[in-house]
Amino acid sequence: MPTLRFQEKNIRAIARRYDYPIAERELIELKPIVYRRGFLEKHELQKIAYWKAPRSSGHITKNSEEYVREITHFALQAETEQARIRKA
Repeated sequence: MPTLRFQEKNIRAIARRYDYPIAERELIELKPIVYRRGFLEKHELQKIAYWKAPRSSGHITKNSEEYVREITHFALQAETEQARIRKA
């Protein structure tokens, strides 16, 4: 039988640690725009990366705008997951 490893009164405080500052709705609304355009802008990729993994999202800043556009264009056009991974 599972048991809590913390006091029940701390549930709300712990849950707040996992509250995403970017609403998933914002990202869902971005999807048709990106697909129509065919690539992500760097600031859009940063937003997605921050939503997915806040601690490592800063690595996006190392990439140029041109690289982000090119690699995301390829990823969105690729037919297979293997192609998306190998190109990146």
